[in-house]
Amino acid sequence: MKATTYGNFVFCGDRARSKAALWAAPVLGCLLAAASVTASAQIAFQAQPPFVTGPNPSAIAVGDFNGDGKLDLAVAMFGNNDVYIYTGNGDGTFSFAGFRAVGTQPVAIVAGDFNHDGNLDLATANSGSSNVSILLGNGNATFQAAAAYAVGNTPVSIATDSFNPNGFADLVTANQGNVCPPTFNPCGTLTVLGGNGDGTFFTATTLFPQFVPVKVATGLFDASLNSDIVVTSHDSNAFLVYLGDGGGAGSFPIAKGPFTTASAYAVVVADFNGGGKSDLAISRSDSGDVSLQLGNGDGTFQTGVIYNEGAIGAHPYAAALGDFDGDGFPDLALANNSDNSVAVLRDRTVGNGGFDAALTFTGGLACPSSIAVGDFNGNGKPDLVVANDCSGTANFLTVFLNTSIPTDRIFANGFQ
Repeated sequence: MKATTYGNFVFCGDRARSKAALWAAPVLGCLLAAASVTASAQIAFQAQPPFVTGPNPSAIAVGDFNGDGKLDLAVAMFGNNDVYIYTGNGDGTFSFAGFRAVGTQPVAIVAGDFNHDGNLDLATANSGSSNVSILLGNGNATFQAAAAYAVGNTPVSIATDSFNPNGFADLVTANQGNVCPPTFNPCGTLTVLGGNGDGTFFTATTLFPQFVPVKVATGLFDASLNSDIVVTSHDSNAFLVYLGDGGGAGSFPIAKGPFTTASAYAVVVADFNGGGKSDLAISRSDSGDVSLQLGNGDGTFQTGVIYNEGAIGAHPYAAALGDFDGDGFPDLALANNSDNSVAVLRDRTVGNGGFDAALTFTGGLACPSSIAVGDFNGNGKPDLVVANDCSGTANFLTVFLNTSIPTDRIFANGFQ
């Protein structure tokens, strides 16, 4: 499978967002830069001219969809129920390659090889039709007609992982609109779709987190090495972990939590402190900051440590991971919907980990709703792509190319 990876991470984006993200006014000369005097990389990104998409771009998946070794983009269009494909030119620019219809109001998208043919496929979570659309890739940036699979009502996030010993790719969606038994109110569900290995899926199980979910991701949170699920809830100020037992796509017998995190929204999974355990970074949408939740290795987490990343009310609705400074550790990028900014937080990976002060840039953004990571110009550095969706008035993508100077080229008396 040809996928976008850095270390053990695969990067995708979604609007409302597995184991181990669109902008109409020109954005020229927007530069993010910061440097310390010694032993620290200079972080810098250069914005490229944006390009217009279809209506309401809501989510981005990154991958090599035509097998040419250059990263491409698949963009879910909430406004016209399509997925647009943009093939990469290898220099940070993209060309429109076509589209495929999916379900109604797609809000999230992931890429994976669902039929084991070596070509990347796509799955969208469609909030308006309460289903998942599967687009099987032909290996040339075209896709077969969508197949639909029912999930819970109003899915808003999707992730892919293998919950089975068979290694087949499975899917999990976070659904907000279900009417549940009284014991499970306030309501929301997770739907796990088991993969058959041939690009088809079956409903494996429904999970009841007892709150309204907003984002879902996967990871390894205990010593079993079976894939687990984490889900956040903005309304309930919490997140919850389901531990898989490896017995099948529907087998999650143990729930850990809920754990308190105010206005919990986007969630990403990585080892942020080098401790060999999966940790979480969870954006707190109402306060414009991030809660770092270090994992204990048994499905539980230490008390969250808060890192400021922007003004209160920034509403970081989307997050992505990348080693932006080249030090071998995962850094965090956030798309702030309300104040039209993107923030990058460098992972310190010293002691208990943590993040350096956020580097924030604002030029030319319009309601950024999704963010994704990939090396779009082939220089070995992870770049950013952001989706902007301002109620139909701004529908475009912008790429920020990474021009950072790696740590090993910086010395106390200046740059190498």
